Amino acid sequence: MHCVSSKHAVMMVSFCQGALLLSLAAAMAVYADIKVDCGPDFVTLMWSEGRPQADTSLLRLGSCFPTSFSAGEAYFYVDLTDCNFRILVTGDVLLYSNDLTYVASEDSYNLAFTHPVVCAYERLVFIPTTT
Repeated sequence: MHCVSSKHAVMMVSFCQGALLLSLAAAMAVYADIKVDCGPDFVTLMWSEGRPQADTSLLRLGSCFPTSFSAGEAYFYVDLTDCNFRILVTGDVLLYSNDLTYVASEDSYNLAFTHPVVCAYERLVFIPTTT
């Protein structure tokens, strides 16, 4: 887990983040390994499958194409402000969520799927006291 502090006017906001991956949505994804790293203002995602069956160029993280891809692997490096990430603030937690999707071509035997990707950041606000 990484922690980053940044000073913003008179308040200091600290973010500690962790990644939360939810369950797979299709049988094809069962054979894939998905690794997510939630950085302070970016997300990396590596999708790889041991038995390449899918055209990895058809994977999307929100509205973003893979940063790079090859047979059986796709890599995303995206800012949290890109790709149509959704933000939910609940108490001391910021949740950035998006969907990893695969849209199979019409002539493919692979199934389309959607896999939720969520990065959770703890939000701590410190307001300095005046002396």
